[in-house]
Amino acid sequence: MPFNHRSNRRAILGWNGFTLGLTIVLIIYGKTVGMAPSLLVQPPPAAFHLYPGFLTHGIQTLCAVPPIACLFSLAVLRGLRPPQAIDRFLVGGAIATGAFLANEILRIHIVIGHAAGIPKWLLVLGFAGLLGVYWYTFRDRWAKTPYGLLVAAGILFILAFSMDLRLLGPDVSALLEGIPKLFSILNYVLYFWLTSKNAVVQALQTPAIAELH
Repeated sequence: MPFNHRSNRRAILGWNGFTLGLTIVLIIYGKTVGMAPSLLVQPPPAAFHLYPGFLTHGIQTLCAVPPIACLFSLAVLRGLRPPQAIDRFLVGGAIATGAFLANEILRIHIVIGHAAGIPKWLLVLGFAGLLGVYWYTFRDRWAKTPYGLLVAAGILFILAFSMDLRLLGPDVSALLEGIPKLFSILNYVLYFWLTSKNAVVQALQTPAIAELH
């Protein structure tokens, strides 16, 4: 397939323009609420030592993989053949995992809970409901994917959330929350990685690229 320089230039300019616009909006917002724009580039609290927050930063890094894998695979598939149903699944996956990534890094549920006085468990339940909508929307497709990884990730995430109650003391509970969450995210990442990879591999191996039902 020939390299489309014009299309790539548009994409490069588009992403750079979007990033510049977002930065300007954030600076204006900071000025409006009385916060210094320099806070946008403030180093994280654990920047001076590798140990504090190491697994937390690892989890956040892993969370960036699924939306990137979904979007990259979608771009590759669109270059190989006409749009198909699997594309909608990948778009949905990119949106869902991108929202999860944003919440994991920005702690949106904690910010909203603090501002509106909403309990954390209720916000988590709301996010779970949104994931339930995603699951239901693509209910005919899960069986064609390694969904056992998502089931394992969900069980481990529930276990991690239950440890957030701090029933065993802050140190032990924090560790018992973080370790199941790490393996939950690992299996969640593996699911979207393998699903995206398998879609591309199947498209490359099928001469007349068939619909993935």
